[in-house]
Amino acid sequence: MSIAYIAYFDPTWPGAFEHAIMRYKILNDLTYTKIINLNDDPHKVLYKLLKYNKIKLYYLREIPKVSFILLLKKIYNHAIIVEIAGDSIEYNYDFLYNIYYKIILNRCDMLILPTNSLKKYIFKRFNLAKKLYNIIPNVVLPKDICYNIDYINTEDKRIICHIGRLDQVIIKIFESLQNYDKNIHFIFIGTSQINTSELGLKNITIIPYLKRNKIYEILSYSKLFIVHYPSWYLTIPHKLVDYMYAGRPIITNEFACLHEILSEEEAYILPNKNFIEQATSVAIKILSNKMDDAADKAKKARQKAIELFSYEKVKEKMYNALKQFLYAL
Repeated sequence: MSIAYIAYFDPTWPGAFEHAIMRYKILNDLTYTKIINLNDDPHKVLYKLLKYNKIKLYYLREIPKVSFILLLKKIYNHAIIVEIAGDSIEYNYDFLYNIYYKIILNRCDMLILPTNSLKKYIFKRFNLAKKLYNIIPNVVLPKDICYNIDYINTEDKRIICHIGRLDQVIIKIFESLQNYDKNIHFIFIGTSQINTSELGLKNITIIPYLKRNKIYEILSYSKLFIVHYPSWYLTIPHKLVDYMYAGRPIITNEFACLHEILSEEEAYILPNKNFIEQATSVAIKILSNKMDDAADKAKKARQKAIELFSYEKVKEKMYNALKQFLYAL
């Protein structure tokens, strides 16, 4: 018997694609796992769902439209596990959508969620008081990483790296830092959608999304990282875990699940009010070597990343969550 892993595998969205692959690798380490790619033609997806008769456990990452087919599998005592890995559920309040979600969440055998903050929100919103669940990070560090935290950038250039989307808060902070030092060089990874002519920034390098082993090599040049998320954000930001592992000082705002990931001992956590001004001030002090605890915080954040998000640690949590189902296969 085996697991069917049902998820979106979209190579045009490299970050999500890589994390979907990483979850598959963990499941396949535990027991033989088949992939049902939700990016395939819907008829092909439905055919596979109905065809795989020997599968007793269906692991669903997010809740697509075909989820109702899995409810038919329960007639034959097939187990269904749903992982809420993203944040789309947080802001979709369409009436029919909510009814559909509530049916699937109540009928599945177990939920996998990345944070307790998201668990509390989901359970309250969909009235899931007695639902079996486990908290397992949706972000995993690559299994084999060669990265030296003691690497020191000996060049005179001051470099700041950023992964993914740029919001207006981050842009304004970067503009302020450039006013402080016109020689700061900004490296944006995976942000090809940006029209650089619209930014008030000079000295920019844009790099297409890289595999995460390669990302750490680029991040090693950065003097610091700045993170900003909406205050309601309930899932683990992928880039924050990468920043933590890179071992450079992190400046971040307060958001809902942050303290499940980082503490004040490991990062500069600032209130949302006047975040732009405060983050800019802290960044300038770090760049000027006036923050004596910067290196210590960075090393502690790296250690925290290893403790929470290493491949073996997440694999262990997944095994403990699924073992009751695995024994039944």
